[in-house]
Amino acid sequence: MSESSDDRVASSHTYVVTVTATYTARIDQVVSSLEASGLRINKVLGTLGQVIGHGNEELRAQLQQVEGVQSVDDEKVYRLPNPKDPLQ
Repeated sequence: MSESSDDRVASSHTYVVTVTATYTARIDQVVSSLEASGLRINKVLGTLGQVIGHGNEELRAQLQQVEGVQSVDDEKVYRLPNPKDPLQ
């Protein structure tokens, strides 16, 4: 039985990869290595030294091994409550 597209989306994680300071000037090289490891790149924030992309949960360990990677973190999403909702 094949995995449905809904299952693939649900199992996909968005990662924020932070590049070490010594590799910030060569972030394109790190991006290429991350792509080769299987990360699907969403955005490159060169000035911040961060790469945002997505892939499955098992990908994290591979990404942490890429030369020039300082950390691999899950994306954090913050939402404000609806202004029409009563205060708690």
